[in-house]
Amino acid sequence: MQLHDVGNREQLNAYYAACNLSKTEEKIDNLTRTMKIRATRYDQPAKPEEILAGLEESALLGNWKVSW
Repeated sequence: MQLHDVGNREQLNAYYAACNLSKTEEKIDNLTRTMKIRATRYDQPAKPEEILAGLEESALLGNWKVSW
């Protein structure tokens, strides 16, 4: 399974399982590389869980696919 094919939370969880990603940091790294995100910006220091939630939202919305 590829991230490009993910469209809902269940598929995202299946993607994580297929890629053997269980730690928050691993998921952040994978999503950042796969979606080709160069930088993120926050007004206040963000916790890893908050960063992951933002990346997951972007992945599920699919806006990043336009640049593929």
